[in-house]
Amino acid sequence: MAVFEPYGASHFAALAVIAGVIVAVVTIARREHGAFAAWFALLVAAHEIANVALHNMVFHYPWAESIPINFCRANMWLAAFMLWRRSYVAFEVSYFWSVVGAPIALLAPDLTEPFPHPLYFTFFAGHALGLLAALYAINAFHFAPRPVSILKSFAAAIALAALAVPVNGWLGTNYLYLAAPPAASHLLSIFEPWPGYLVGVAALGLAAACVAYAPFARWDVYFQRR
Repeated sequence: MAVFEPYGASHFAALAVIAGVIVAVVTIARREHGAFAAWFALLVAAHEIANVALHNMVFHYPWAESIPINFCRANMWLAAFMLWRRSYVAFEVSYFWSVVGAPIALLAPDLTEPFPHPLYFTFFAGHALGLLAALYAINAFHFAPRPVSILKSFAAAIALAALAVPVNGWLGTNYLYLAAPPAASHLLSIFEPWPGYLVGVAALGLAAACVAYAPFARWDVYFQRR
C-alpha cells in the first residue's frame, strides 16, 4: 500500500498551493478589512468537523485520537473563535501556535496517507487554515502580537499540556507528543528522549515564538496595537 512520501512531488505540490493561497488571502484581507471574517470562521469550524468525521466515521480511526487537545485541533477552534468574535485575546495565542506550529507540521508532516487520499487534503488544509486565519487577522483587523503575547501563548501551551498528560495516561494516546516524538518528524526527533525531549521542544518553541514576534518589533508604526 502506498504511503505519503515527505519531500516528494505531492508534498511540494501541497506547499506550493498553500503558498499561493496565502498570497490570495493576504491580498483579500487588505482590501475588504474583515468582511469575510465570519465566513472564514465557519470554514475553519466546518473543516474541523469534517476532518473528525472522516477520521472516525469513514476511515474508523479511534475516537480517542480526535479530542481537540493537540495544538493543531485546539488552534482550529481558537482561530474560528478569533475570527468570529474578532478577539484579540484569542489572536495572541493563535498567532504563535499557528506561525510556529504550522510550518513545522507542513515541512515535516506526521502523515501516512498519500495523494489523493482525503486525509492528505484535510491534513494540509487543516494546518494551513490556522496560519491563514492568523495572517488574515493581521491584515484585516490590524492585530499584532506584543511581547507579553509570547508569554500568554506559552502559558496556554503549558495549560494544554497539563490537560493532555492525564488524557494520555487514561487513553494511551500521545497528544502533544508528550509520550514520544512523531514518527514522521525529523525535526523533533533530534532532541534527547523524555524528559530532555520535552525541555528541548519547549525551548525550541519559545525561541521560534521570539522569531515570529521580531517583524512586529520592527514595524510598530505600521501595525495598530489593540
